[in-house]
Amino acid sequence: MNVNYDSELELRVDRELKSLPLLAAPPTLAPRVMAAIASRAAAPWYQQPWQAWPIPARAAALMVLVVFFGSLCLGVWRLPDTEGYLAASRHATGWLSFLTTIWNAMNAVLGTLAEAVQQLNRVILIGCLTAVALAWAICLGLGTACLRFALARR
Repeated sequence: MNVNYDSELELRVDRELKSLPLLAAPPTLAPRVMAAIASRAAAPWYQQPWQAWPIPARAAALMVLVVFFGSLCLGVWRLPDTEGYLAASRHATGWLSFLTTIWNAMNAVLGTLAEAVQQLNRVILIGCLTAVALAWAICLGLGTACLRFALARR
């Protein structure tokens, strides 16, 4: 088995690529590129980038956007006071009440589990945590060894 296989392969590929002749662009490429550039420059002002728009058009667009943003902020601010929002929130609360039930059940289970752990002897608790940590380390080590064995070059 050759230890320097990667470096020899790299040198061989590099030598072969450097020996290839340079490719010439098709003769129609330059005229097509120049035509695309000219068509962009000749486009109407509203199809050009915003920085190329005339100053009055930019100012008008900016004012429209500011008014739209302000009305959106005002609408969001006043939304909770509307009757439709209140009805929708009541309807959504009814749909999502099962999440509250699940949350309360999980709190009860986790609270009971925390009380049970507090009642355990500290030595037993530390022993169980050590066993879990050792099992995790063994699984990690065996998984790494299996992966290295599976990916090893033969």
